[in-house]
Formats: sequence, structure tokens, C-alpha cells
Amino acid sequence: MINPTIFRKYDIRGVVNTDFKPEDAALIALGIINYAKELDITLKTLVVGRDARTHSAEIFKHFTTTCRNHGITIIDIGIVTTPILYFTLHTTPYAHGVMITASHNPSEYNGFKICFNKKSLHGPAIERIKDLIEIKESQPLVTAGNLISYDALSYYIDSLASDFAHLSNYTSALIFDCNSGPASLVIPRLIKKLQWKNASTIHDTLDGNFPHQKPDPTVEKNGQILKSHIHAAASPTIGIGFDGDADRMASRTENGDLISGDILLALLAKNVLSHFPNARIVFDIKSSSALHKTIIAHSGTPIMAPTGHSNIKSCMAQNRALLGGELSGHYFFADKSYGYDDGIYAALRLIELLHESQFNLLELVNQIPTNNCTPEFRLPCNEEDKEKIISHVASFFEKDKSTKITTIDGVRVETHDSWGLVRASNTEPMISLRFEGDCKSSLENIKKSMQEALSPLMPAEILNELR
Repeated sequence: MINPTIFRKYDIRGVVNTDFKPEDAALIALGIINYAKELDITLKTLVVGRDARTHSAEIFKHFTTTCRNHGITIIDIGIVTTPILYFTLHTTPYAHGVMITASHNPSEYNGFKICFNKKSLHGPAIERIKDLIEIKESQPLVTAGNLISYDALSYYIDSLASDFAHLSNYTSALIFDCNSGPASLVIPRLIKKLQWKNASTIHDTLDGNFPHQKPDPTVEKNGQILKSHIHAAASPTIGIGFDGDADRMASRTENGDLISGDILLALLAKNVLSHFPNARIVFDIKSSSALHKTIIAHSGTPIMAPTGHSNIKSCMAQNRALLGGELSGHYFFADKSYGYDDGIYAALRLIELLHESQFNLLELVNQIPTNNCTPEFRLPCNEEDKEKIISHVASFFEKDKSTKITTIDGVRVETHDSWGLVRASNTEPMISLRFEGDCKSSLENIKKSMQEALSPLMPAEILNELR
């Protein structure tokens, strides 16, 4: 039995051999096929990629066998980053694809990101796929589809090298943490093509067990090895890390300090707005007011959206935004690219910004005014309790008429001098919280109010982590 909680808001994801078995990929394939039929989409071909996790190959086998048994030709792009799947859908005649990955989750997780007509499925579409899994095919099986290998990796690298040819022979020092994932297949080749003599890599051998650290570079403890390399470097060096499928990017200054995803988005927004005044910039509900203020100060239009790569992409398309991003390190460029999240492309845009600037990264970061803002707290929570907790918090704060409540994604509570957010994680059994205040006392006040709201439903020892 497949655990229904793996069907999340913007992908399918769970613990392998606990929430679902590799052979259950056949049922998930059937659900996707049935959903395509319901939309009158003819799945003649399906691009399928996978990350380097130890179970990805077996999941690929079961998934693609079912697809081929239903007459679908599989375009096998091998072990790749998720953005390479998106790149393939935008640069070939193929419009539909599936990536087998659990992105930044630990090694025991795996899952599926699904695209129809070049767009990521999310929300009701994922729920409908779940509902359609057990519907039996009324149509007889047709001739089995083919399995065709396609070297998307090389095309992708060549495209990046061409788009960023002006960065050839870049001389500043860089260290890339490939995090033992598919970024390992891209970054060393890209460094060679662009002839970066002062760029190096760590954790650049594929290993689906992620032996060095969890594959989420936006978490401080997961970047300590990269930080030590920056400190040991002979000259000022910045660090750039990627997650398990390289759709996320996190950077560290010459001091080794991790840059919050929303502050990095503020830097990227300043750059985009210098070329496209009045452009719309989309960001997720977890982002700091410093980002909002920066966009306004540089004549942009800020647009807040629910967290999630599919949500950001949809919001960007609806508003014709040129840039989007999340606290979690997803960045989406639609000014000179296709508008999907790509950690490696975002890294190149950051390097381009530095190349054009008279400042180093630390100096650029210090130009963004910031309030007292916490990192993101992630507290363990049973999947079945998430919505109950969010509903309770909303009811708690609705009694206070001096607060403004936003519920597009969880509950964001704003006072005259602070804000606090609690939302359900869409990728793990956790709730996510973040706080900001104009001063330390206002920050503490909003944190205490949120703790009070949560206290009837969460243990004190867990809530103490908010301190």
C-alpha cells in the first residue's frame, strides 16, 4: 500500500521501502498515464531523468517499463540535475517529462517531479494522480514504446558555456560543493569549458548515500566543510553549494557566511531591475521584508506567493514576472532564460553579477538593509497534524484585531513592527516557522506570541527550539 501522504502539493515524495516500494513506481506511472488521458494529452513520448540516489535506477526501471507497456516511448536522459529535465523540455520537441528525485531530502527519500506541456504539475493535479492510480486501463495494450537514450547533459553544458562565454577566464576564486549529486556531472566540465583557473570543487563524485552531509546547502550545518575550505583558501574565495538535484543553490561570502536565500534574491533582483525597470519580482511568503523593500527601492513590483517551485513558476507566468525566488534557494530567471529553477544557472548569474560589479560578494550583501530576522525553523510534526496546527494558529490570531493575517500558505501574522509565519512543510513531516522584527524586542514578542499559539498542540521541548 502506498502511503497517501507522499502525494504532496508540488511533487510525489516519500521514504523508499517505508512509504512506497520501488515497484510501486509502476502504479504511479499508471496514475500519470490516466491523468494525461483525462486531460486529453496524448503521451507518445516522455522524457525521464533521475538523480544519483541508490534506488533511483530501480524506480526508473519499474516506472518506464509500465510507460512503455502502454505504448509510450521513453527519452532516457540518464542521471542528471532536475533543471536538465526542464532544459530538455524547452529545447526539444518533447513537452512532457518526469524526474525521479527527492531533491534536498536525505538519502532514504525519493520521488517524482512531473511536467506536462513544459509546466510542473502541483496541487490538485498531484491529488488527482493519486486518485487515478488504481483505475484499470480500459484500452488494450498497444505496441511497446521504445527506450531512447539522449545526451541532454552535454547539450545543457554546451548551452551554459555559450550563454556565459563572457565569463571565460574568470579569475576570482570559487569553490563549488557538488554535494555528491548530479551537479558533480556538470560543474567540473563547465569549469574546464570556461577555463576558470581559480575554481575548484568538493564532493564531486556521485554518491546517492550523501556520505558527507545532507544534500541541502541552505542549512548552516550542511555547509561546514565548504566553509572550512573557504577559510583555508589562499585568497578571498566565495562558496557555492547545490542540493541533491541542483535545482537549489546556496552561496557563502568570502568570510564563509551563508547568505540567506531571500537576501541573495535581493541582490539578483537589483541586477535584473537595473536592466528591466519596473519588472515584477516574485518571492515566497517566508521572505524577509528586506527583499520587499529592495525591490521597491529599485523600481520593481514585489509579488508574494506561496512557497513551492511550482507555485513560484505559476505566479511568475500569471504576472509575467522576470525573476522569482524562495528562501530555500530556488531561483527562477525569465529575463534571459526559460523561467524554471536551476541552481547552476543561478550560480552563473551570481558570478556574472560579481564580474560586472566593483564590489565583492560580502560588500554586496552588506548593501542590503536587514531587520532582525531569524533563519527558518523546522519543527517535527506528524503529517496528519499539520493542518490542525495551522488552523489552530489562524484561529488564535484572528482574535487580535491589531494583526494582519495572510493565509495563502500557512499563517503569516503581521504587526506594526514584526511578522511571524507558520506553515506546513510540503517535503517533510515538519512545520516551518520564521520571524522578523524591527528590533530585538519586537522579534521576541512575535516569537512568544507564536509559541503561545502553538503550545496546546506541540510539546514544550520542541517549541523551545524557537529560542
